[in-house]
Amino acid sequence: MSRTLHTDPPASRINRIGRTETWVRTHPTTIDMIQAAGIGLVFLIALLSTVRVSMNPWPFVPYPIRYIGMVAVGVALCVSWAIRRYNPAAALLTAIAACLVQVAVVGDSSIAIILVPGIIYSSAAHGRRWVSNTALIAGLAGSVLAVMYFTPRSYDWSAPEQVVVLIGHWLIVTVAWLFGRLSFERRARVDSERARMQRLIDEQVREREFAAEDERRRIAREMHDVVAHSLSVIITQADGGRYAAAQRPEVAREVLETIANTGREALAEMRSLLGVLRDEGDEARRSPAPGFDRLDELAYTASANGIETVIEWKFSPAGTLPSGAELAVYRIVQEALTNVRKHAVAPTRTDVVLTWTAKGLAVTVTNDARDGVAAASDSSGVAGSASVPGAGRGQVGIRERAEIYGGNASFSDLPGGYQVYVFIPYASDVLAGA
Repeated sequence: MSRTLHTDPPASRINRIGRTETWVRTHPTTIDMIQAAGIGLVFLIALLSTVRVSMNPWPFVPYPIRYIGMVAVGVALCVSWAIRRYNPAAALLTAIAACLVQVAVVGDSSIAIILVPGIIYSSAAHGRRWVSNTALIAGLAGSVLAVMYFTPRSYDWSAPEQVVVLIGHWLIVTVAWLFGRLSFERRARVDSERARMQRLIDEQVREREFAAEDERRRIAREMHDVVAHSLSVIITQADGGRYAAAQRPEVAREVLETIANTGREALAEMRSLLGVLRDEGDEARRSPAPGFDRLDELAYTASANGIETVIEWKFSPAGTLPSGAELAVYRIVQEALTNVRKHAVAPTRTDVVLTWTAKGLAVTVTNDARDGVAAASDSSGVAGSASVPGAGRGQVGIRERAEIYGGNASFSDLPGGYQVYVFIPYASDVLAGA
């Protein structure tokens, strides 16, 4: 009977290792303190287990003072090791002071040989420029003092071993410092890249917010145009049908039919808009966006509601409008006719003239009010607009639609009504202007 050997470590062990690595990476000062405590304990055991104090250059210093000095130097260097990443400047200055006391009083360099290269590395890796440079200079100078005081032939610089020992010390100091600088530069590059990525993320967030705001405005314009146009037709027809029902029932039936057709058209446009917002991917269920081919429908609907409307095209296009501009023109004309229907107090005539120019498409909607309409108009040139809640949103929507495609819009008072003028440039002119 054979058993299957599972070589993969259990998930719990992997999780423990991952948590340990994360804790070590996020608590560097705590790790340094633990290391310093361990090194200090080893040094204390070595100090208590030996009676020898090696080659003190100052023989008049009593042995108890030397031992006290050795303990003080060990404690200072361990403290310096513990704070080497948290405060590199204080760690370096503490280490320099401890090494000077070691040379002057103790006469033993065992613990310094272990800790000083690491402190030099940390000063170069985590300290400022002056801390890094001071660590290198102090390390090179300290190497000379160490060779002078702690080698058998301290003052005999003609001996080859003295030069070899000095070069060895300098190599240790230089290598530790260079590795520290490399770590500093690498971390600086990583921080710079992280900051750059954060800026890119912030820019993307702002762009998404701007795009969402633009989309909200676009949806608001679409909803306003669809709902306002359809409701104005329904309200106008309902008011007319109420008065005609008693005397001319056949007119009332026509009015009800117009109301039903308008409601169905509005419902279809709302479903199309909501289908785009859902992004369901079912193109067959979405009706195409209205464009130039449906301007005649607007004119027919307006004329059927008592506003004689004429669509006139002039000249031929000399270029191509930006994508989506046809829908914008349709909505602009729709909104202008809706304003006429909402504010006119008597039968009116509206002329919609679309003129192709050398630079783009000019749309002019002129309302010629009759039988006192002009007298009923307010200062904005739209009859009765002051009494209509939310009046003025239509003009804002018209101007926004034109500006989206690099165009402009203006509104003028006329003796018998008002005029809307919109210009939308060709796509090539929009790109050239950008």
